[in-house]
Amino acid sequence: MKLRSVLFLLIMFFALGAQGQGCVESVPYTENFDGSSWGIKNSWTSSGSMPSCWSRTLTTGNYLWVPGPVFWNPTTTGPSADHTTGSGKYMVADGMALNSTQRVASNLITPPIDLSTLTYPRLSFYYHMFGSQISKLDVRVREYGTTAWTLVANIPANPTAFTSQSSAWLLQKDSLTAFAGDTVEIMFSAVRTVNNAWNSNSRIAIDDIVVEETPTCDVPYNLSNSLRTFNSIKLNWNTNNSSPLAIQVQYATGTGTPTSGTIQNLASNGAVLHGLSSNTTYTARIREICSAGDTSAWSNTTTFTTHCAPATAPWSEDFESSVWDPSTIWNQMGDLDPCWVNQDNSSQFWNVGPPAFSWPQTGPNGDHTTGSGQYLYQATTSTLAQSTNPRIFTKWIDLDTLSTPELRFYYHAFGQNM
Repeated sequence: MKLRSVLFLLIMFFALGAQGQGCVESVPYTENFDGSSWGIKNSWTSSGSMPSCWSRTLTTGNYLWVPGPVFWNPTTTGPSADHTTGSGKYMVADGMALNSTQRVASNLITPPIDLSTLTYPRLSFYYHMFGSQISKLDVRVREYGTTAWTLVANIPANPTAFTSQSSAWLLQKDSLTAFAGDTVEIMFSAVRTVNNAWNSNSRIAIDDIVVEETPTCDVPYNLSNSLRTFNSIKLNWNTNNSSPLAIQVQYATGTGTPTSGTIQNLASNGAVLHGLSSNTTYTARIREICSAGDTSAWSNTTTFTTHCAPATAPWSEDFESSVWDPSTIWNQMGDLDPCWVNQDNSSQFWNVGPPAFSWPQTGPNGDHTTGSGQYLYQATTSTLAQSTNPRIFTKWIDLDTLSTPELRFYYHAFGQNM
């Protein structure tokens, strides 16, 4: 009996070893979760399905990694679409059915990945973390066949970056050089702030995993903009390159990739790009030059619109130029100067006159300037809008040239509900 037991254990050991070896992936390794083996859950209680070489610490219960898009998608958490194409799949830690196993953390483990051909291996992936009950996303690595995990990334909740489901996915890059020559498994741990809630706002998602050799001059990533003015913008990004020789920005008007745009040098990460036109939409991207003959690829793009330049006093406005365009439909807003700010709603707003339909019970019968020109008036399209209070703000006006500035305008207020 003892000999049979030993033989049985040996057979099981080699069978499991053969199964594990069959799962070992070569590099460069990529996964975008779009294959048919990633099965989207078809009910609240479903766990979905995934390739057998991937694993979850638990396969059922509340807060579980499943292929997305998810069966039910409230607008308070998770991404609106995958990163790869906008219409594909991704993996997401999802709150599931009530009265099931509850948990704070959920783990997803990759197949073994052979790094023996890489000198400076690295992991990259995109993540999305929109939800008020998200705590963090941890990434750990272990040598295949061992039990100890090494933390390589701790990504805390970032409500500033993820304000809605349509917020851009962010890219994470982590060095795996400490595991060069090994075969490794990678674990993604989603952690939330609650442990007993179904449908919690805690959907953490990942997409487009890559394990590869680190480029000698790595591409900058997560390019963003801030501190807009009427002629400048501040650019920030992430980089793995230390002390690049130069940084270049390429930009052009419009929302497309600026493949033939203007190229300028930037002094450093967080530099301000000057010389832009006011009230203009631009798209920019950057690259870094690490050494002679070694330049990174271009980064992701960022799109922004500069503010309107302030008008210089003395300044006047008669609403006659082409930027002011009356609507041809009585209950719709016309086109206003984009440098003005109109705080409106769908049933009460400031509009360009004369209106498409004129009520004799209210409003002027012509403008002040010529009697046949344009003017601004407050439009009401519903009696339900009586309590609203729409406001309109002029463009910025520079008063530095005036010693005693004065505002003067003509108004007309005819109507019984004033």
